[in-house]
Amino acid sequence: MKYYNAISQGYEELYGNEQEEKARFLAESHRFSDSDRILDVGSGTGSYLKLIKGEKTCIDPSRELLKKNPYKKVLGKAERMPFADNAFDYCISLTAVQNFSNIKQSIKEMSRVCRKKIFISTMEKSRSIEEIERSIKELGLSYNKKRFKKEVFYFIELE
Repeated sequence: MKYYNAISQGYEELYGNEQEEKARFLAESHRFSDSDRILDVGSGTGSYLKLIKGEKTCIDPSRELLKKNPYKKVLGKAERMPFADNAFDYCISLTAVQNFSNIKQSIKEMSRVCRKKIFISTMEKSRSIEEIERSIKELGLSYNKKRFKKEVFYFIELE
């Protein structure tokens, strides 16, 4: 957390273009509508969300990154989110899950607050890939895996 608070001033310069490319890939892979309720988990500045249709809510544990986020935002952690069951149609988490303290619990929480589908990405060389896949399977969720550049995307079905 301290790392992201410390780099918040230069976050967009460091990661902005990369995050936008991933969001563009996601928007092209799935047709979101203006009426979709979307939760972005580990959102940071959320600047890339402009490429995805829908009513967006963002959650992140970094107060400094959220200050730069233009969408509805909540300071909090993925492992315990302050939202009602099925409050959102979709959950998105772009290259954030590897930073969560408990990956399985965070995916479980996303499946609780989301009705239709969860989209998670992580770096292809992340040490968390096996844990992500094991967690999805242990939770009894089905998924499709897609590769984009140096990222692995998990499209997790909930319906």
